[in-house]
Amino acid sequence: MPGIEIVDTKSIIRAIRSKYGYDFSNYALTSFRYALDRSVMIHHLRYPELFVNRLLEDKDFFEEFLYEMTASSIELFRDTETWNVLKSDILPRFLEVFDKPRIWFPDMYNLQDLLSLLILLEIEFPERKIRFEASSVSSKTLDLIASGEVLPKQLESSVENFVKVFPSLDIHSFLKSNGKVYHFEGLALHEIRYQKQNLVFEPMPERLDMIFYRNKLLKYYPEEKFAILDLLTSRLAIGGYLIVGIKENIDEYVEKRKNLKVIDADEKIYKKI
Repeated sequence: MPGIEIVDTKSIIRAIRSKYGYDFSNYALTSFRYALDRSVMIHHLRYPELFVNRLLEDKDFFEEFLYEMTASSIELFRDTETWNVLKSDILPRFLEVFDKPRIWFPDMYNLQDLLSLLILLEIEFPERKIRFEASSVSSKTLDLIASGEVLPKQLESSVENFVKVFPSLDIHSFLKSNGKVYHFEGLALHEIRYQKQNLVFEPMPERLDMIFYRNKLLKYYPEEKFAILDLLTSRLAIGGYLIVGIKENIDEYVEKRKNLKVIDADEKIYKKI
């Protein structure tokens, strides 16, 4: 099956912007082409042209595309050393400074970081009251996050990761299985404020104390990363933390903007100054 060519991809981006107001022009072209080709395969459309026509003529199909381009595999406690640093160092200091902190997960693909943090907090800081904001371009993604459902096959790598962070505990103590899926219990997923947002995170919550934006910057052009980081840090309180993915390099941004202090260079944890 032929893939969607670069010229056609650029035309699709313009058409989506005109039709729906979503501007994907700041995405790396390779990343967006992959999302298009993947959706074509999912829907078993023989020709890309059929997919494009349906994308632009059927709003429900476009909403499904938004979900498909954000859907990804779930691996709880991914990058275990990051979670060990959060557990032993960052969160104790963070919770000493902020009495009732607000933590934001923008541009969510799945529940892996949110759920990992909720489990960590329930183990280490069960009495603390924390407000959570979660946002995504896809309403379906937010519904799945709020359900707290994890498939058995998604749990395999998560079990290994969990043991590296909590060697004496069993992740299954947080789970309840109905035979088909696992539900995480005792975690206030229903109390989180879920918000569908556009590609520049609008509407944006005010005054946040910690932002998780891990492994998302990779999909943007280098010049667009500055704009994204400006948006995120504009909502971050002084002394608040920004956490990005361990493979994401924002050294140039930190050097030029001078609004973030490097707290852990390896785990890509920063504090607003």
